[in-house]
Amino acid sequence: SASYVGWLRAWIVELTNSLTAPSARNLFRACLGAVKEGSAELLQFVLPQVVYQYVLQRQGKGDDSAPIVVDDDDDSTCADVVVDELFAVLADDAEPRMGADQLRLCRVAVLELLDVCDSHVRTQQQQRTAGKRSSRRDTRATQAEKAVQRVASSVPYNVIARASASCGQYERAVQSTELWQRERSGFGTHATEFGHVDDAVLEQLQELYFKLDDEDGMAGAEQSRSTEDRAQTLRRYEIEGNWAYALIGHEAQLRVEPENADAQRRWIECLQSMGQWEGAWTAARSLTDDVGGLQGACYAAAWRLGKWDWVEQAGAVDTSMSFDAASSALLLAVGRNGLSGLGHLAQPVMLDQSMVLDQGLDRLTREMDVALRIAGREIKMAGTTHRMAANIHAHMLGDLALAAAQFSATEHDCAAVSVLAEKWRVRVASLPTTYAAQEPVLALHASVYAAIGAGCEGCAGTARRAAARTRLQAAQLARLGGSRATTLSMLALAEAEADVDTGADVRAWLQIERAHVMWHEGFSAAAMTAMRRVSDGLGVQVRASGESDAESEAGTAMAGDATRAAFAHATLLLTQWQEASNAVGSAQLLAQYERALRAHESDRAHYALARLYDTLFVTLSEKDARSRETTTAADHRSLQMATLQYYVVRHYGRTLMHGARYLFRALPRLLTVWLDFGASILRPADARSTRMVDRFRTANRVVANLARRLPAYNFLVVMAQLVS
Repeated sequence: SASYVGWLRAWIVELTNSLTAPSARNLFRACLGAVKEGSAELLQFVLPQVVYQYVLQRQGKGDDSAPIVVDDDDDSTCADVVVDELFAVLADDAEPRMGADQLRLCRVAVLELLDVCDSHVRTQQQQRTAGKRSSRRDTRATQAEKAVQRVASSVPYNVIARASASCGQYERAVQSTELWQRERSGFGTHATEFGHVDDAVLEQLQELYFKLDDEDGMAGAEQSRSTEDRAQTLRRYEIEGNWAYALIGHEAQLRVEPENADAQRRWIECLQSMGQWEGAWTAARSLTDDVGGLQGACYAAAWRLGKWDWVEQAGAVDTSMSFDAASSALLLAVGRNGLSGLGHLAQPVMLDQSMVLDQGLDRLTREMDVALRIAGREIKMAGTTHRMAANIHAHMLGDLALAAAQFSATEHDCAAVSVLAEKWRVRVASLPTTYAAQEPVLALHASVYAAIGAGCEGCAGTARRAAARTRLQAAQLARLGGSRATTLSMLALAEAEADVDTGADVRAWLQIERAHVMWHEGFSAAAMTAMRRVSDGLGVQVRASGESDAESEAGTAMAGDATRAAFAHATLLLTQWQEASNAVGSAQLLAQYERALRAHESDRAHYALARLYDTLFVTLSEKDARSRETTTAADHRSLQMATLQYYVVRHYGRTLMHGARYLFRALPRLLTVWLDFGASILRPADARSTRMVDRFRTANRVVANLARRLPAYNFLVVMAQLVS
């Protein structure tokens, strides 16, 4: 993995997919969505739970007496996934793709996992023997305790000691070193026999005692272990993406040390990471005369905010400067020359280094050459830590080349902007779906759209619309990453780009995103009110609100695809929020889901509607099992259940027709409901109902059609269910 959080997520997902117990597997797979988008604190909480279930699973398969620990001198390898990962992280020769700071956090997480395992065993033993006399206490460990204890003791003490010292946990390193020496000397087995103690071990102990920074070497060790250095805390916040906490910490440090250059630089980096480019620009400009290294921060903010006058006054750019400086000069030349500048970029870069190119399109060619040199140098020199940044810079230059090729012709229109936006959308989809990876690329797109709008009056509306959607995409990435301040900053920039000409759907998407922020902050009533306004406003345009089904379909055909998609998304979100908060009844929920489907069909809408029908079916089934009604009432209830089963099969089937996003959840449940439906028809009381048989035959046709149209490999996920 390339980061600490990414390593936690990858390990949790791997262990979850390895679980075979149905209850544990279903529980943790239901949490994978939160795991893939959750914070580091959430992942640290989930990891011990998944490890515990995996250890119990392996304990049930193998020999309980088989040792897991592997000696350093042994050439054999561990067969256990958990122990393999523990050794891989704690090993001295580990060569991860992440930086040293992130590797330190990974080691701390592993050491804390070992502590949790050991603490769990001790707690279980104490609870089992509590309140019993010493003669009646059962000191034998259970099978589960033995399995967890073997994991806790799987890593040798000398490995723990070296890893603890590298993490700054010197008191743990002292304890582990002494325990390791105790094992080697045989003190734990034969109290009267003392083996030879190496001078290297004593020297290591003395060094660790010295690093404890205490007069007697041991007093206050527990307190020093639980107290984390301020710099390490702030660095951990930055690695985990908690930019608001990191910003508060840097501001507190600057109040105490206003001349601290490193704190000033990191403060500006936090502002940039949060999307506060105006604040980063102001801070970098005020400090650039006093603090070295902030000129790059000025350039990074300048080309995103369009501060072209400052870029022009800053002077020429040479190959020794940063990529942000080269990008600023390049975009300045594009902005000054408009579409002709973009077209000129399509020409081959043929430079004579002895020539001095000062102005006009020759300057544009020179800046493109400078940017290409810097990006190429970054890619050649980048290590594993900075390779992503170099690849993103190369991606940005490729996007500029696409724009140059698109606008190299003399005639330009709105269609050219739309074609360019689609090409860029496909390229952005290949990038990692994180704000940090996509933000520079999206910011570049917005700057180029601004240049296109300024250079072509006929394309101005389409360019502003594309720029607003680009800012909206950045806001969505920031929200998924859990950064509220960055989301609001990107939404403010998007709203500045949007106007009457950009279209109602773009403004509606911005309002939807703001409602999303309110919902995630816990303001559920305000979020549903805002979403209701958006849905009603768009519903007027698609003629779907308050009209009959036929009129709705006619009105839907009259509305644009983009407006229909925005209306369906807003209505779907509103209905899901109302369902989660029990704000309305099931009849209204069904009506709103159907309204969203009429406007724009999607797998998400079909899946949500199928889940609602499924919930109603389960509730009615439980009520039917407890009821003692007459035959007529029971027949009516059976017909209702058959109708709900048919709709469950129908909408789960249409969900699968749209794609495989919900394959693992929709297909097993569809087959379960369909098979139960067939079993119920075999009962004599239900077989006499013609309407129930008709419903079942219709469901059979849905399943048969699904079997013909779905790829055969989709059914591999339910092979065990079909065979049984």
